[in-house]
Amino acid sequence: MRVIIRAIIAVVVIFVTAHFLNQQKNLSTIDYYKNKVMDSKPVQELLNSEPVQKIRHIDLEELLPSDFF
Repeated sequence: MRVIIRAIIAVVVIFVTAHFLNQQKNLSTIDYYKNKVMDSKPVQELLNSEPVQKIRHIDLEELLPSDFF
C-alpha cells in the first residue's frame, strides 16, 4: 500500500513539475534567476579560482590509460 501511495505522489509531482516548466513565463523567470546567480560575484570568484581552473585544464588522457578512450 505504501509503495502505491509513493508512486502516486511521484507521478503527481512529475505532472506538477512538467506543468510548471511548460509555461513560457516561468521558463524565462528560471533563466533570469540562473543568469543572476551565475553573474554574481561569489560564483564568478569560485569559477575563476585556481583549483577550478586546474580542473578545467586536466587532460583525461594523461590520467587514464588509452584503453578507456
